[in-house]
Amino acid sequence: MKFEEVYDLLAKYQRERGGWYAVLGEPALRDIFQHITATGAKDCLELGTAFGATACVMAAAVEENGGGTVTTIDHMAREPIGVAQLAQMTGLTRYVRAIELKAGYNWFLRGVLREQTKGDVCEPCYDFCFLDGAHLWEPDALAALLVTRLLRPGGWLLMDDLHFRPRDHPGWETAFSQMSEDELNTGQVGMVYDLLVKTHPQLGRFTLSNVGHMGWARKLGGSPDPWLPGEVIVGPVTATWSQGCDGAAATRRTQHSDGVSVEANGRAALIRATGDDPQVPLNMIEAPEPIDYATLRLHLLTPGRGFVQLYWIGADDPYFTEENSTRCLVRSASGTQDLTFRFRGSPDARSIRALRLDPSDGPCTMLLERLTIGTW
Repeated sequence: MKFEEVYDLLAKYQRERGGWYAVLGEPALRDIFQHITATGAKDCLELGTAFGATACVMAAAVEENGGGTVTTIDHMAREPIGVAQLAQMTGLTRYVRAIELKAGYNWFLRGVLREQTKGDVCEPCYDFCFLDGAHLWEPDALAALLVTRLLRPGGWLLMDDLHFRPRDHPGWETAFSQMSEDELNTGQVGMVYDLLVKTHPQLGRFTLSNVGHMGWARKLGGSPDPWLPGEVIVGPVTATWSQGCDGAAATRRTQHSDGVSVEANGRAALIRATGDDPQVPLNMIEAPEPIDYATLRLHLLTPGRGFVQLYWIGADDPYFTEENSTRCLVRSASGTQDLTFRFRGSPDARSIRALRLDPSDGPCTMLLERLTIGTW
């Protein structure tokens, strides 16, 4: 089943029932569908079923691949509409294995780990895992570590809601009354991704999508696949050609927006913004061919986290627009990061003639160490 078919079925069903059950946004669901079809994943795992819409999208992708299984686990069933009803409505029941387990998905993973371990060797059994469950350090830290053991070489882990803090939850005063201020104000899924996933020796190709809310990681080994998730690649990129300059050279133009100052700090540019909508034009590099990506090596100093947004103007574009832009969530605790922004569209549309960096949605201080453009 094509993505548009399953998405339209889910959206129509939701509208007919008053929109009360949750569906991820269309771009995020499309990313998941395209990932599964592009990589040929057949054994997929979802930790945190909720109402089952994402499981149905995953099942549609598995069907496109010629068959497979989407195993989805939750500690409770949703009534009167849940994964069983949505899978039946979309005609995808045969691809969905839904498990309700009050002990939670880590207890399920324990069972799979025991089944897959012979002697001292664990035989991995999943191609893709979507973790969208508790949104807490416990149990998601353990879940990420267990899933990594169960992913086949080349398999992917996707984590949702990197930005979520328990204090953001409706009714947090009751639901999380036992938590300390530090626990309430910490993006705990993001902490799992930063401290455990991105530092894991068996994982690589760390990637953000859905404006920084989702984090991807690929288990090392396996055959290379052509798929690159989302719009933002965090980490090294294999380029067919590239050119770069240091941050100070990239920001020599002075026509910044009000409330922004840029000054050289060694070979980096120190950007200070006091206004609500800071903008910094980036000096372009003479490109031998259309540009496919731009990498910013930067370090957010203050505040603790914020969004970086990159705008671009194509050969025929009169001005910067939201359509020609992409955003990434960054954290000061992550130190210096390489953020690679992919430009979408045809080769002609990627004849970029200007870039603009919006360093945050508000006051901030950051170092821009390097700007690189190129094609992969």
